[in-house]
Amino acid sequence: MNAPRPSIQPNPPPNRLARIAQARLSLMQDGQSLAPGWVAPWVERSWQRCLNSGLQPSSQISFAQVTAPTLRYTLEANHSLIAAAQPMLQSLARAIVNTRYFAILTNADGVVVDA
Repeated sequence: MNAPRPSIQPNPPPNRLARIAQARLSLMQDGQSLAPGWVAPWVERSWQRCLNSGLQPSSQISFAQVTAPTLRYTLEANHSLIAAAQPMLQSLARAIVNTRYFAILTNADGVVVDA
C-alpha cells in the first residue's frame, strides 16, 4: 500500500461515474476514503469488505460453470420465485433500460436464477 495522502480532499468531479471511479481508485490504491458524498456509504463498505477479504482489483475473477442438470434443477426449484418476480423484473428493466445498470434475481443461496 502507498503512504497515506494528505488530508486535503479534491473537489468531486461533476460526472457521477467519474466521481465513483475516482473514489474507488482512492480506496483501492491508497486505502483512503474520500469525503462523504462521493459514493454511497454502502458502496464504500462493500469495497472495503472486498479489500479486507484479500481481494485485489487486479485479480482475475473466476466462476464455476453450472452444468445443464444443475441449471434445470435450480430453475425448477425456484419456479415460484421466478414467476412471482417476473412482472417486477420486467418493469424494472424498462425503467433502467437507458442506464448502465441491470437487475438480477437470486435465490436464498445467492444463486442467480434470472437476469
